[in-house]
Amino acid sequence: MSHPSTERAELDHALAALRNAREQLHAWRGQEPERVRAAHQCVDELDAVLRELYHQRQRLVAELRADSLERAVRVEALLAHLRDEQRVRGEEHRDHRPAANADREDPQTGAPLPPGVEGWAPGRNGDTR
Repeated sequence: MSHPSTERAELDHALAALRNAREQLHAWRGQEPERVRAAHQCVDELDAVLRELYHQRQRLVAELRADSLERAVRVEALLAHLRDEQRVRGEEHRDHRPAANADREDPQTGAPLPPGVEGWAPGRNGDTR
């Protein structure tokens, strides 16, 4: 990524060129003897402005693409982590058999658990990350 002050200076230069082009355009439309030269200068200045704007656009598009790729990589890594975590939890729960001393109440509400649902046995790694 480029430095913001550099980008601002480039855009300020483009703005100055645009103002100069406007002055040249006014000269072209006036009655001054140099009007043809002024019109050509105006075209040159406008071309310079368009080049700078296109350059800024290219840089922004490149930054957006890079950011999008970085985000996609982070999201994919997070999804892979979650899939692994679900797989591990699925394996843990498949082997789980409720202990005789398992909780019979919801630890958060204190309400009885529905029939067929067993809680974690005390001291049996009951976290639910």
